[in-house]
Amino acid sequence: FGGLLASSPNSPDALGGLGLVRMRQERLTDAEKLFADANKHSGGKAWGQALASVRFWLALDAGDKARAAGDRVSARRHYEAAAKLDDRHERPLYSLANLLTDEGRVADSEAAYKQLLNTFPDSLEVRQGLSQLLLSQNKVEEALALANGLSDEDKEAMGYGQLLSRQFQLKATALLSAGDTFGAMQNLEEALLLDSSNPWLRLQLARLYQGAGAVREANGLMQGLLQAYPDSPDVLHASALMSADAKDWAM
Repeated sequence: FGGLLASSPNSPDALGGLGLVRMRQERLTDAEKLFADANKHSGGKAWGQALASVRFWLALDAGDKARAAGDRVSARRHYEAAAKLDDRHERPLYSLANLLTDEGRVADSEAAYKQLLNTFPDSLEVRQGLSQLLLSQNKVEEALALANGLSDEDKEAMGYGQLLSRQFQLKATALLSAGDTFGAMQNLEEALLLDSSNPWLRLQLARLYQGAGAVREANGLMQGLLQAYPDSPDVLHASALMSADAKDWAM
C-alpha cells in the first residue's frame, strides 16, 4: 500500500487498505485518519463503515481510560458515543451498566444488565457481569440460574465454581449462626474445593479450625496460600489477621 500511495496519494483503496493494516496493528488513531481520507476521496461511497468501526473502538478505549482515571462523566459520554456508532454491539451498554455499579447504583445496574441480557442472550460477557453483580448482593441462586444450559467451558469462563463456592459459604454462615460449627466447617471445606485461592474463605475456615483446637490445620491453610501467593495484598492481609487471632506473630 505504501508504494501505491507514493504514486497515487489520494487512492481510496490504498488509503483504506493501509488503514486496515493499521487497525490490525491496533494503531487506531492512524487507522481513523486513513479511513477518513479514503472515505473522503471516494466521495463518501466507500470506507464509511470501516471509519465508523474504528471510531467505535476509539470511543470505547477512551471510555475505558476515563473510567480507570475515575472520570465517570467523560467515560459515560464516550460509551454513549460508541453505542450510537454501533447499536448492535453489547460492549458500550455493558460498560454503561458497569458505570452504574461504580456509582453505587446497584439496582439500576442490575436492571440494565438484565435488559442487556434480554437483547444479547448469547453474550457470555453480559451473563458473567450480571452473575458477579448478583453474587455481590448474595443473590447466589439467581446467579447460578444464569449458567443453565451453558457448556462446561462457558460455565468455567463465567466463574461457575466461584458461584457454587459462595453458595456453600452462605450455608456455612447460616449454620454457624444456628450454632452448628461442624456443619459450617463441612460447607466451608466444600466451598474451598471450588475456590481454593480465596484468602478470605481460607481465613474463615482457619478460624473455625483454630476455635476447635485444630491449630496445625488452621495454620496450614493460611501458610499454603501464602507460599503460593507471597505478594498478594489480600493473602498477606488475611494471613496477618490469622496471625493476630492466633497471637502467633512469627507466622
